[in-house]
Amino acid sequence: MYANEIVNEAKKLKESGLNWSRISRQLGVSRSTLREWFSEQKRYVPKLRCEEFELSYFFSKFEDCNDFRKAYYYLLGQYLGDGYISRNGRSYALRISATTKYVDIIAEIKEKMSIILPENSIYVTKCAGCESVTVNSKKMPVIFPQHGIGKKYTRLIKLSEWQMKYFEENSKYLARGLFHSDGCFYKAEPNKNRHYYVFTNNSYDIHMIFQKCLTLNGIKFTFNKKTVYGNSAPAWNTLIYRKAEVDKAFRFLGAKS
Repeated sequence: MYANEIVNEAKKLKESGLNWSRISRQLGVSRSTLREWFSEQKRYVPKLRCEEFELSYFFSKFEDCNDFRKAYYYLLGQYLGDGYISRNGRSYALRISATTKYVDIIAEIKEKMSIILPENSIYVTKCAGCESVTVNSKKMPVIFPQHGIGKKYTRLIKLSEWQMKYFEENSKYLARGLFHSDGCFYKAEPNKNRHYYVFTNNSYDIHMIFQKCLTLNGIKFTFNKKTVYGNSAPAWNTLIYRKAEVDKAFRFLGAKS
């Protein structure tokens, strides 16, 4: 696909009286392509390049569509939890993994990816006990500005200004994505009729985001440092243990399936 500047320059040269051969040599565009652009049967209409379209589509939908924002904040939670972005040739790959038994979560990841990047292919790779859902885009670092060099717990993680704009009204979906990625829903011993939530992550900043989501939705929690063994990185736990708080959280976090 040629840039709009090339198309406009070809139009100017044609209007100046040059033939297709001279325009082709000057611009490095084949004569057949030039004729296709300006033939009466098929008039060429300049299009946005793929990466420009992705960002134009993304930010227009982010501002205008509530369901789009819900899908985005869920994916943001999944990325901040256990997802990662890596260079893939000239593009970037967003990969989110889930244990194979969580078929509903895997389906929800694919659904949300298809909403955010509807023109991009989504594919699933399987390994022992888990599945990774991947989508590629050249503009992934813009869509997820928390992307950076090194592991997330080694660097500052905070929401950007445009992400904060709709954060409060979509905090449930961000918390759900984080929980589906790095959370657990346990039965409390010895009373197996009660459950509690645990969110475990190495990044203190990501815990602060998760806890802000809980606070916005009126849920009380506790926070402690997880015991570390060997050379493992320090991890933190955010817990929702009281029955009344678990019941409130269950309305939007649910269990994992």
